[in-house]
Amino acid sequence: MATPAPQLNLAIANEAQVLKSFIAVLEEEQKLLINGNADAVLPLLEQKTGLVAELGAAGQQRDAALGALGITTTKEGTEAFFNTADETLRNVWSELLSLAQQ
Repeated sequence: MATPAPQLNLAIANEAQVLKSFIAVLEEEQKLLINGNADAVLPLLEQKTGLVAELGAAGQQRDAALGALGITTTKEGTEAFFNTADETLRNVWSELLSLAQQ
């Protein structure tokens, strides 16, 4: 199956990028806490808050792109769709799921 809509691929790639940024901030926060530098953690709170908002918006964009293709955004609906999607789209989706598990 060919990639059904560039918007879906773009939405998923964007969501993955925002998630990578969020993970990087969490890792930085963890390092600071381990090193006993709790005061330096406070500025990261604002970054995390902004990234959480971006993640929410990115998820909505993905859901809208799926919905535009007539795909239900339930776990079952998305799994069924991505199981039959082309390799490029499956790979982007797989990367997003992998990042989300971190």
